[in-house]
Amino acid sequence: IAFLARLSTNFSPKEDKKIVFDVHDINEGSAYSSTTGVFTAPIEGLYLFTVTLTTRSKDPDAYLFRNGYTVLPLFNHSEDDYRQASASVVIHLLRGDRVWVDWNGGTETSVIQAKHETVFSGCLLQSYPTSTTG
Repeated sequence: IAFLARLSTNFSPKEDKKIVFDVHDINEGSAYSSTTGVFTAPIEGLYLFTVTLTTRSKDPDAYLFRNGYTVLPLFNHSEDDYRQASASVVIHLLRGDRVWVDWNGGTETSVIQAKHETVFSGCLLQSYPTSTTG
């Protein structure tokens, strides 16, 4: 189970919202939806997620969420024209848990860069056997 997703075009978010990485270069196990921007764990286990955001004109300000709760913030404060933030996390997911990236930059003008400058990826590191009761 692994995915690598990116943006097809630059965009300027007008409000806080989910970032939908609409192109997936890898989607082994089909657990990532390029329509919704959500990864859904097909099995319980340890997963690694990495997010890189590149923006122009405003510092990146986003969060990785699991089932609606913040797992990891992404931000960087720089004076350069192009600004980048990256973060990685290993988390234990149950089957059906959902993971996504939310933009939290408010309504200030910013352009999130596309292609390989802004990516979201994840993979299963270790699966856990399903417990059965008999």
